[in-house]
Amino acid sequence: PDECQGPDPSTVGACCIPGLGCANTDAATCAGQSGIFSGLCTSCDVQNVGLILEPSGEIFVHVIGPQTGGDCTDLIPEGPCPGFFVDAWQSPPAGTMCHDFGAPGANPIPPGFFGTSPDSDEFAGIVCLQGAPLGDPNFPGADTLIERSADPFDRCELPSTTQQTVDIEITALNLVSVSPITVTYNGGMNPESWDVQVDLSTVSSPLGSLTATKEHCNGGTYTSQLNVQPRFTFVQVNPPNNTGVWDTGIAGDPVIQLQQSVPAPWVHDVAPQLGLVIDPCSDFHGGISEANPKLSCDCNNNAVRDKCDIEGGAADADQDGIPDQCQAGGIPTASEWGLAIMIMALLTGGTVVFRRRRPVTQ
Repeated sequence: PDECQGPDPSTVGACCIPGLGCANTDAATCAGQSGIFSGLCTSCDVQNVGLILEPSGEIFVHVIGPQTGGDCTDLIPEGPCPGFFVDAWQSPPAGTMCHDFGAPGANPIPPGFFGTSPDSDEFAGIVCLQGAPLGDPNFPGADTLIERSADPFDRCELPSTTQQTVDIEITALNLVSVSPITVTYNGGMNPESWDVQVDLSTVSSPLGSLTATKEHCNGGTYTSQLNVQPRFTFVQVNPPNNTGVWDTGIAGDPVIQLQQSVPAPWVHDVAPQLGLVIDPCSDFHGGISEANPKLSCDCNNNAVRDKCDIEGGAADADQDGIPDQCQAGGIPTASEWGLAIMIMALLTGGTVVFRRRRPVTQ
């Protein structure tokens, strides 16, 4: 396919580089330029994957689209729909998200937590994080899964100004520290290095919400509030490799609220050349913008998207996305009925009188 560029399409994909736009390259080169690798066999020309910043919580920042396998085949999983919808996410490159245990409102790790003698000091430092794959075979490469209670809109609905809100909940998370943190003892003595892994608390997070608007025929924009109750696992780098678990839910720490207040794009139908692994049960895919959004897509005025009419059996011989009945030789549209009625009246002996209005003189 055209979207597979380069001599070996199994190693070439789209790289979105902040400040430089989008380029087709391999994953290693993309990572070296601090870009977001959007997947193998991915084109930059249609529906580019975009960053969705969630600035207030800073526990993670998301970009949709776990990178896919070694060819352009369809990797969407098959099977019955479970009654909820899953959005799979990859966190951005290393160093772009951090958690500050000393920030206002956050609880530091208390003295003695790290369990070696003498007692460890309080830890109120910063740990910077990066995503690590969950290992879910349905969403390879994803480090975060977020469930939605429903799709905000049916894909056959028409654009409108009406907003729809649905519940969302984070159900899986796997982040690791970019570099070890330093733990000290007895007032700054005996520094030790500890790695950090972050998943979800055993205490469930409250439901969040996603509010969407369908601004064009294939999607629109949305905002969201996501509640995260994390669990931090610390592992000593050197022997004896002690571990410690800080579960913020059990400790009574407040839930981290990620407010995505800047509208982000979404689409119903994902361009195949993006090569993304998506939930086949869902008609809502966040973080993807439509390259050429259409505002008008109901040529026969039946309150159904033209694409759905065609999928339901309406003829589209020239495959332009417009039912043939709306074009020359087809069934007249509503705007054409007035002319058709006048012609029928003339043919059946009726009289249609046109009077020219005389100009008014002063």
